[in-house]
Amino acid sequence: MLAATLLTAASVQAAPPAPAASREAPPPVPRQTLWPHAPTPDWDVGLTAGVCGVGQTAVWQGTEFCGALLLDVLWLRTTRKHVGLGAFAATGTAGFYDFRGSAGLSLHIPTGQLLSWGLRAGPLVHVMGDAALPGFTLQTEFGVRAHNHSGHYALSHALVLGWDQSFGDGSRAGSCLTIALRVDGFWLAAPIGMLL
Repeated sequence: MLAATLLTAASVQAAPPAPAASREAPPPVPRQTLWPHAPTPDWDVGLTAGVCGVGQTAVWQGTEFCGALLLDVLWLRTTRKHVGLGAFAATGTAGFYDFRGSAGLSLHIPTGQLLSWGLRAGPLVHVMGDAALPGFTLQTEFGVRAHNHSGHYALSHALVLGWDQSFGDGSRAGSCLTIALRVDGFWLAAPIGMLL
């Protein structure tokens, strides 16, 4: 009886202790992973409409209606605070007697929770009559560009200030200073979609 008790006590002492439960805390989750990320790129189609001053020897020799169809695409905007970089293409007119086609780079910088600032620049082809003149376009805008977490389309509305300059001989070449509003193309497509 005594021997059995001593053997039991020895086996208990020889048994390895049970491993202690791990109490290590999981690594912290980065804050940026908790915020939803929007798909990239985002794109927009819109119309710009306003007034412009055209001139050959001065900046504002005459006043015309200016309008354009604008498409732009921006990468890197996965959150509202991110700067976007991309490209644009536009076709427009000054006074309905010429055609202006342009393409180039776009920059988008958020300036708050809702508002943002944009810049576009690139080469311009100014077609007037039978002449196609080279030039450049530079536009800046301030307004709203939505941040879409569920798709690639981003609504945009802004005040636009633009400068077109074409080069060549004669009265066709000149400058065009534009003050316009950018209206998102969604508002034009929505009534058509409701009718279908």
